Amino acid sequence: MTALLLTACAAGAEVYVSPAGSDENSGTQAAPFATIQKAASLMKAGDTCIVRGGTYHETVTPAASGEPDKPITFRAAEGETVTVSGAEAVTGWAKHQGAVWRAQLNWDLGKNNQVFFDGKRLPEARWPNKTNDELLDPEGAKIDGGDEAGLVCKALPDGDWIGAAVWALCHSKWTSWSATVTGYDAAQKKLLFALPEHVLRFHNPGEGGEFYLVGKLALLDAPGEWFFDPPTKTLYLWPPEGADPNTHAVTAKRRLLAFDLQGRAHVQVVGINVHAATLDLRNARHCVVQGVRATYVSHTRGGDTSYGLGEPTGITVSGTGNVIRDSELACSVGDGILLGGDHNAVINCWLHDLDYFGCYGTPVKIAGTANMLSHSTIHDTGRDCIQVSGQAHLVQYNHVYNAGRICHDLGFLYTCANDGGGTEIRYNHCHDNLAPGTRCGLYLDNFTSNYLVHHNVVWNTNGEEIRLNKPSQYNLVYNNTVMGNLGNWGRWKSDRMFGDRVQNNLLGGKIAPHPDLFLANNEERIPPEKLNRDSFSAETRPGLAAGAVVPGITDGFAGAGPDLGAYQAGTPQWTTGHDFGNPPNPEYRLSETPYRNRVVNGSLDWPSPKGEIAGWARIEAGTAKLIRGQSGITENQDERDSFIGQAVCLSGPDDDGIEQVVAGLAPNTRYVVAGWLKAKDAGAIRLGVRGHAGSETSIESDGRTWEHIEVNFTTGATNTTATVFVVKGGSGAAFADDVGLVLAPVPAE
Repeated sequence: MTALLLTACAAGAEVYVSPAGSDENSGTQAAPFATIQKAASLMKAGDTCIVRGGTYHETVTPAASGEPDKPITFRAAEGETVTVSGAEAVTGWAKHQGAVWRAQLNWDLGKNNQVFFDGKRLPEARWPNKTNDELLDPEGAKIDGGDEAGLVCKALPDGDWIGAAVWALCHSKWTSWSATVTGYDAAQKKLLFALPEHVLRFHNPGEGGEFYLVGKLALLDAPGEWFFDPPTKTLYLWPPEGADPNTHAVTAKRRLLAFDLQGRAHVQVVGINVHAATLDLRNARHCVVQGVRATYVSHTRGGDTSYGLGEPTGITVSGTGNVIRDSELACSVGDGILLGGDHNAVINCWLHDLDYFGCYGTPVKIAGTANMLSHSTIHDTGRDCIQVSGQAHLVQYNHVYNAGRICHDLGFLYTCANDGGGTEIRYNHCHDNLAPGTRCGLYLDNFTSNYLVHHNVVWNTNGEEIRLNKPSQYNLVYNNTVMGNLGNWGRWKSDRMFGDRVQNNLLGGKIAPHPDLFLANNEERIPPEKLNRDSFSAETRPGLAAGAVVPGITDGFAGAGPDLGAYQAGTPQWTTGHDFGNPPNPEYRLSETPYRNRVVNGSLDWPSPKGEIAGWARIEAGTAKLIRGQSGITENQDERDSFIGQAVCLSGPDDDGIEQVVAGLAPNTRYVVAGWLKAKDAGAIRLGVRGHAGSETSIESDGRTWEHIEVNFTTGATNTTATVFVVKGGSGAAFADDVGLVLAPVPAE
């Protein structure tokens, strides 16, 4: 995270840009260029582009990268407002019919078209009409029925709806979907279209919901609506309040990107606002975006979406060492920031009014490895505020609220079917999940493992403030203060919660019991008058000095002992959210606790170099390979050869296996190695441990279905390592998945 502070430019040239300039000029302060791209095409490492106030209609693509001590910098002139816009003016308006005007438009972004009137976003012509300006209110019509062929709405007016796009939120309502109309049955008032099987299973229109229809000129029937006709390149507009569009600023989105930094290194964008476009930092290295206000960054009408939009939205980051900080981002149809790659960060940002499509988009979506979201304010979104996949991330000091403005069954932070690889969620304030139905706080859904959740304060969810849906493995929940419950729910043949520990928490509700859970030092059912927003950090709150010492989590406490909950008496109270006036500079550093799972990539889902198995070495015949199975919600694991996601397949005529040397163990200490095994058509498969100063120990399974195996062992007087192995004997194929090594005993003493 060395790029957290802007690198000073080293002896580079200054290039100037102004709306009053010309690209034929020399680019000096006295003779500036007219476009930022002209400067970008000439700049070299160490150069700085000073951009004078105004709006620039372009995509800026640097021709070169900077260097570690000589970045290329694009900076707004001191005290001046600079905007790079993806929209351009639409002129030459003529009356069409009634209150509707028309103009020619020689560009077309298809489903990504968007129109603004004096800077205000206008809705595309639709039924039913949009009656308010609230992005996160779909204002859909009631669905009266439907099936795999389409949906029925008795109030729908007749018309030629073929080619229109349907947006719908149905049945389980975890997400919206969209489809293109292929037919219309006027007798049934039924729109016809095709949906994928997984959408029909959980979001079938036959179970009811709401929808709206866009994409037809016949729908243009109210002030403030527009429609674009591609064959004639004509934009139709019913201006607000009967205005003459020739006397107003009407703009239409023409480009998707304001800055294209793909593959670039050491480039900085400072203090430059973005409108109706986004920034692309895919495969970038050590780039910085700072002090940017980005609005309406992405839009689509849909037409072929399910759980996701099927296209990148928001600011997309991958590569390594990139930082987005001290910035505001608002009004995206899907994601706000997609943070992939490794060692990238979002710091001190304000993100709001995002995912107005109501899909699995989110203000911050974290993937990849070792990324950080810190000191940010995130609120008002269609579904979750934060979604996490990948490994070893840090989510800390964020103020998160008003999730679930459109969808159901969600959390402030959500993950599903993911090995977090030690991902840590700490010191966050999360409150007011507004979703109807199931609404949770920190939501680790089915098949989630290896997360550390501690020192968070969660309230106003009307569900579980923390939920660990089963199967759940190696998740650690310490020192949280929650107004409601800590729950779990599952639907699987095996609803294990192996290796999960819940300790030192304060709860206004209760903890759902489970035979696998390690539970200790938790205080439940605290009355509201003793546990409320005013008492969260009060010195008279419950649980003072009643906690256990958890190395790496509560050690270093002040006073007689660790407190229960998220605050510790005698230490400075931590705060959350963005502060543009006093920007923080956090460090990426995960907590080290002996209770975590010590196996690297026990899930076998981590990204691996081609032909390798991350964290593991091949042994015996050396033919072990990864196989990709189903992930997410699948109700019978025995019908597949991976328990979840990827698994290792041991096959061939001979013994075959994998092993891993696990470090960081304590001498003279009891541990347990566990994992899921399936012998299938091999004679047997075994899980074991050796090299810990004791005898090699293993347990064998010859089952044709998945079996959870647990092998107990004790390290020697000086041993701090052990070798975990999985071996199948003889011919045939066998499978292993979700291997872990944790302190014994499990469950609780």
